[in-house]
Parts: sequence; C-alpha cells; structure tokens
Amino acid sequence: MSGTTALLGKGWRAGTERLDAVILRFATRKHRLIGTALLRVVIGFATILYCLSDYSKRRFLWGPESYNSISTARSALPRWGFSLFLWEHSTVWFEIVFHAVILVSAGFMIFGGVSSPWRRPC
Repeated sequence: MSGTTALLGKGWRAGTERLDAVILRFATRKHRLIGTALLRVVIGFATILYCLSDYSKRRFLWGPESYNSISTARSALPRWGFSLFLWEHSTVWFEIVFHAVILVSAGFMIFGGVSSPWRRPC
C-alpha cells in the first residue's frame, strides 16, 4: 500500500509541476494583455447589448416611472452603493444617464486599452 501511495505522490507532483508550467506560460505579459483586452471588449459589448436589447421599453424597465418605485430601487442597493439613475427622479435625467452608459461602454470597448501618455512603459 505504501508503494501505491508513493506512486500517486509522484504522479501528483508531476501533474502539479505541469500545471505550474502552463500557468506560468499564460501569466506572461503578452497573454495578460490579450486577456485583458478581450475581457474589456466582452464587458463593453455585453453592456451595450443589455441596454439596447429592450431599448423601446427602457422607461418602463429602468426609468423613473418604472414598475419598481424609487424607494424599492434605493433599498436594493448595498449599504454604500449608489446609482446615477437615482440621483434625480426625472425622465430627462434618466435619458441622459442611460445614453451616457451606452456611449461610455462603447468608448471603454474601443479605447479602453489605449495607454496614457503619462504612463511609463514597463
């Protein structure tokens, strides 16, 4: 029985060493930058898709006259959470913020990976 345990230990160790090598290979700067860029594009696209999926029903779903009251929406936020949508209870404010979300998401998706001119290269 001790031989089986010793064999399993060697196999386990070899497997973890291979896993470490694969993780180190993908942890290089090049792979991290590609992964971060893809994640940025996916998050931006998903946000835009979420906003545009029910664009014609946006006031009913998220606007000031939605099926949830402002007090219900505020109580659903975490203790220190905030929402720009709840700063003012007007249709004009809602439309400004809603369309700003779409524009900021598109900007994040397209220009989010551009490095700042003040940032030092690594």
